[in-house]
Amino acid sequence: MSNGDESEVAAEPHGLDPLAADLRTGDADRFYTAMFAAPAPRKRLLALYAFNLEVARTRERVSEPMLGQIRLQWWREALDEMAAGNVRNHPVCTALHDWLGDGFPAEVRTRLDAILTARELDLEDSAFPTLDSFRDYAAETGGTLLELGLLATGTAGKGIEPVARHVGTAYAITGLIRAIPFAGTVGRMLIPQDVLAGPRTDARRGERARRSGRGIAACRAAGGAGCPGAECSAARFAPPCPGGDVPEPHPPRGTRPFQSATGSGQLQPHFPAAVPKLPAEILILS
Repeated sequence: MSNGDESEVAAEPHGLDPLAADLRTGDADRFYTAMFAAPAPRKRLLALYAFNLEVARTRERVSEPMLGQIRLQWWREALDEMAAGNVRNHPVCTALHDWLGDGFPAEVRTRLDAILTARELDLEDSAFPTLDSFRDYAAETGGTLLELGLLATGTAGKGIEPVARHVGTAYAITGLIRAIPFAGTVGRMLIPQDVLAGPRTDARRGERARRSGRGIAACRAAGGAGCPGAECSAARFAPPCPGGDVPEPHPPRGTRPFQSATGSGQLQPHFPAAVPKLPAEILILS
């Protein structure tokens, strides 16, 4: 993307357009959930999730923070131009314009800008100062994205926006916890500083967590105490974990969200036994 107008998506021989193929590789969870939507909203969801993927992997595609800031600013300017009817030569820009047309709705543009602003934190190596800032980041990325998903599918305005934000936030927190070991290998600490300073860990253990992910248990314990799930409106839809146990952040070895049941390669859904009892719109988007 050095010249600002280059497509980075390669074609893939699976009957998918390049945008969907890239999303399938880079964000398989959201790709497969989008497949449950009807054709028209599915196309809008794929555009939204492709945008999210582009900005989410900003850090891994640049060599220094300033280049990341430039990349995020490129997207702000692309959105400005798109609203004026000038679509940059990038597949994500084209897909977003197909959904939104000229002149973004304010509720969409505000949320896209919020995601871009939150992603600036990805360019920093320092840990989140507090658990609250950790949750705020998750809300502004995952929570905001799920709110946009409601707009993309035409299901907003039914009183489930707060539920969507909580579910999206929880999903983002799960992703952050799962990413702790990988982030440590590139010098980024995802465990909040006040969690590291708490009774369950110390500086030495925090450094080990940076390298090996052993601080996951401490983060999960602290996150569970402060997670909005206990009091938020989403909690009434989800059954409690048996015995109060916290689920593991990784699925059992050998399982996949979707498995091919036939030689034709047709994808069949595979769900765990305990699926949270969430509204259908939320399940499709999350």
